Amino acid sequence: MRRELATPIVPRASFVAAVSTTAVVLAGLFTPRLAEAAPADRLAVVRFEVSGNVPTALRRTLGERLVEGLSAVSFEVLKASPDAPSPVIDREGEACRDEGCFRRVANALNVSYLVTAVIEERQKTFEIQLELISARTGSVVGTNRERCEICGVVEVGEKMSLAASTLRARLQTLTRAPARIVIRTRPEGAAVKIDGKPMGTTPVDLTLAAGERRLIIERDGYSPLERTLSVTRGVDEALDLDLVQLPTKFPFRGAGWAAVATGAALAAGGIYLLALHGSEVNCKAEERDAFSNCPQVYRTNVVGASLLGGSAVVATLGGVWLYLAQPASGGLLTTSTERASVTRFTGLTVGATGKF
Repeated sequence: MRRELATPIVPRASFVAAVSTTAVVLAGLFTPRLAEAAPADRLAVVRFEVSGNVPTALRRTLGERLVEGLSAVSFEVLKASPDAPSPVIDREGEACRDEGCFRRVANALNVSYLVTAVIEERQKTFEIQLELISARTGSVVGTNRERCEICGVVEVGEKMSLAASTLRARLQTLTRAPARIVIRTRPEGAAVKIDGKPMGTTPVDLTLAAGERRLIIERDGYSPLERTLSVTRGVDEALDLDLVQLPTKFPFRGAGWAAVATGAALAAGGIYLLALHGSEVNCKAEERDAFSNCPQVYRTNVVGASLLGGSAVVATLGGVWLYLAQPASGGLLTTSTERASVTRFTGLTVGATGKF
C-alpha cells in the first residue's frame, strides 16, 4: 500500500493575516525615510505678550487658539508643554526686537518661521496683533490685526482663531509662490548666469524656484563673481553688487621712464630754441649789410616756449606712471576687495555666500 504525504492546508484568513503583517512591517521600515524626504515647514511662537485685565485661564485659551489657528497639514507648529502658561517655545525670543536675534532663535529651534503675538485689553476691548517672521532674514513677512470691542471669553477666542488662520493663509501663500530676486551691479551690463544658464544682463528681475542656486556674474574688464544663493519660496529680494575692475596690463614703469626722457629732451629743445631766438640766420657775404649783419634772424620763442610747456606735461605724466608702478601695499595698483551690499526689498534680504 503506497502512502501519500498530505499537503497541509493553510487557512485563507491566516494567509491574509501573514501578508498584512509583512506589509505593515515593510511600511514601518520605509515610512520614516519617506517622511524625512518631505519634511513639513516648522514654525514656533516666540513671543506671547498679554497686557490688561486678562485672567490666567483666558491667557491659556488664547494661546491654544493661536496654535490651533496656525496649524495646517503642511505646517508643524512647535508646542510648549501642556502645563505651560503660554505657547512660547523659547524664552530668549520674547526679548527679541531685531532681525539678528530672531535669526539666532530660529536657527536654535530649527524652524522656517517665527510668530509673535501681542494682546492688549482695555475695558473689555481687545487688540490682537500677530506677526510672521522669516527665520532666514529675521524680517516681518506678514502681519494681521484684529479688534474685539466689549468682548467676552468666547468672542475674543474666536478673534484669535481668525487672526491666526489669516496669518496661516499668508504663510501658505509664501510657501507656494516662487521667489523673486532682483540683481543689480555697478557698473550695469554684466552677464548673469544661474546654475550655468544665462539669465540676461544686469539689472535683471528673476523668478526662481526654492533651493540652493549658483550665481555667476561676468563683465569684460572686471573680476567675475561667484556665489551660492539660498532661495526661499515666496520671498522678494534684491542684491546690489560692486564689480571690481581687473588690474590693467599697461607697462607703467617703461612708459614712465620713456615719458620722463621725452620730457627732458623736449625741455632741452625748448631751452635751445629760446636761446636761439633773435640770432642771425647765416647768409652769404653779398647779402650782408654795411654793418656785416645778415638781414634775417631766428624767431623761435613761440616754438621754444611750446616745447618747454609740453616737456612739463610729458614729464609729469611719466612721474605719475612711475608712481603707479611702485609695488606699494594698498597702492593704486593693488586689487581692492569686492564690496557687496544687500538692499532691502519688501522687507527681506538675500542670503548669499561664495567667493568674493
